[in-house]
Amino acid sequence: MATGSSGGSAAAGGFRFEVQVGAFLAAHALAEHQLRPELTKPWPPTASWPIRIGLETGYPVDDVAIFTQNTGFVVIQAKVGLELHAGEKSPLAEALQQAVRMFRVGRAVAEYTQDSEQPWNSDTDRILIVTDAGASKPVREHLVKVVSRLATSPLPQATASWPTATGNVRH
Repeated sequence: MATGSSGGSAAAGGFRFEVQVGAFLAAHALAEHQLRPELTKPWPPTASWPIRIGLETGYPVDDVAIFTQNTGFVVIQAKVGLELHAGEKSPLAEALQQAVRMFRVGRAVAEYTQDSEQPWNSDTDRILIVTDAGASKPVREHLVKVVSRLATSPLPQATASWPTATGNVRH
């Protein structure tokens, strides 16, 4: 972790949460145990158990990256005490911007590589923004419902093709 004047104890608290998320997933990986859906609602039920876990990975969503037993790929942006705030610089807005960049880059095809350009597989792959119990009520209750509805909605035809970071169009 870089040492500098920015961040301080807030940054340390965020990093501690990233490590806790990684440790939770590592325990399941060591046990070769699939994550329970009621504990990990956005986790793809077909993604199996984690087999490779990395922290501070260098992907646009960089806190935690996971490869699963059946070739699934999940990236996590972990945020402590997430709240709803207006503006492009709020922690939620920044996490959403990272998620969009990650989606456009594509998923990793093999461990330890960032050269992907592979489309996301909705059965096994996820981009997650994870927060703790200190998140505000609008995030914990209302935002979760909105995102859950969006996740199960069909993709409109008008947005079925997305340009990637390299300018290629993915259908």
